[in-house]
Amino acid sequence: DGRFLYQEAAARWPRLEPRFLFFTGGAYGDDLKKFAQEMAARTLHKPLRLEELLTAIHRKLAELAEGRGENRVASEES
Repeated sequence: DGRFLYQEAAARWPRLEPRFLFFTGGAYGDDLKKFAQEMAARTLHKPLRLEELLTAIHRKLAELAEGRGENRVASEES
């Protein structure tokens, strides 16, 4: 599942963590609901339109280009 992929990738390659976006059709268990709440700022809800996806990708790329997210991870690794 997406949460497992995210957790494994973040643990193995911390610099990838800020690059993740999530798609959900709904969170069904308490643990998934909690995770969805924690990731709300980077979660898109299904069904989604192509424009929504492209906007989210452009916004994430802009954040990374401005150093938001990427620098946070780099400073945590130090």
